[in-house]
Amino acid sequence: PAVASVLVFTSAPAVVTAGGCSPLTSVQTRDAFGNASNVAAATGLTLASTSTGGTFFSNSTCTTGIASLTVAAGTNTGIFYFRDTVAGTPTLTASAASFTSATQAETINPAAVVRLAFTSAPQTVVAGVCSAVATVRSQDTFGNASNVAAATAVALSSSGGGTFHSDPACGTAIAGTTIAAGTNSTTFYFRHTLSGAPTLTAAAAGLTPATQGETIVSAAPARLAWVTPAKTLTAGACSTALTVQTQDAFG
Repeated sequence: PAVASVLVFTSAPAVVTAGGCSPLTSVQTRDAFGNASNVAAATGLTLASTSTGGTFFSNSTCTTGIASLTVAAGTNTGIFYFRDTVAGTPTLTASAASFTSATQAETINPAAVVRLAFTSAPQTVVAGVCSAVATVRSQDTFGNASNVAAATAVALSSSGGGTFHSDPACGTAIAGTTIAAGTNSTTFYFRHTLSGAPTLTAAAAGLTPATQGETIVSAAPARLAWVTPAKTLTAGACSTALTVQTQDAFG
């Protein structure tokens, strides 16, 4: 072979579960014609991943972290293992000075479902008005969306006494919703009549529940109400201060 100048992945693209250790991954030094070509001196290869959750290891249990590896003098192959916690298709790169880099796309699948999470943002809603859509998703321990194997009932509750609904007009009340088998999300709407900062909870058997704080602001003033209690006075005596408050239709 000619002088080694190109790096190539010789192991097949891997399919790995998030958090799991990959199979052995190998990179080979080759000449410009694609022939395996030994390096004359020990050659360091830098490893990188497009994933923010990707890490590299020198052993098959992924316990000894590395950022690079070495192809020994007189040989043409270096090996490593990798682990990733972000589901997707990250691209791995092995590079070295004076060599054309090697790249390979891997597949990271989500791990098993362990929790629920709100993926819609906290909302500010006027009392008595129907919220925008709220979304709850099933996730693995790393926060990746992970499909449920069977239809999963999700119970809904609020610390502020609100109601839950299946439609954007809040016309159909529900006590819960369902994540369909083979999917990872469900949606609902809510309405509260008391202003404040209620916490919504979505819970399912065997999963860590999801919570989210919402903000309910008072509706437009609709009435006047005494907020001081009734008083008993002696004829001719001046009372203590009385307070009248403007309130919305829900008090």
